[in-house]
Amino acid sequence: MLNVDVHERIAREFEQAFAQDGFDRAEDRSSLLEAFLRHEDHVSAEELTEELVAGGGSVDLPFVAQTLEQFVHYGL
Repeated sequence: MLNVDVHERIAREFEQAFAQDGFDRAEDRSSLLEAFLRHEDHVSAEELTEELVAGGGSVDLPFVAQTLEQFVHYGL
């Protein structure tokens, strides 16, 4: 339960930061963040892209890689 609460808090904080900084595709970024947080171990941009596309997402590798870099910039 704690991880779920922490993940929800992190997701809200990132959504707010992205909105404040004017990033588009908020839904895609939120989906990526949720997918990233579900993984306990290292996950690659390629793996996340495949996972999101398989789930019906409309993301590509450059978008995922750029967004992961933004996560690092924001301290995730």
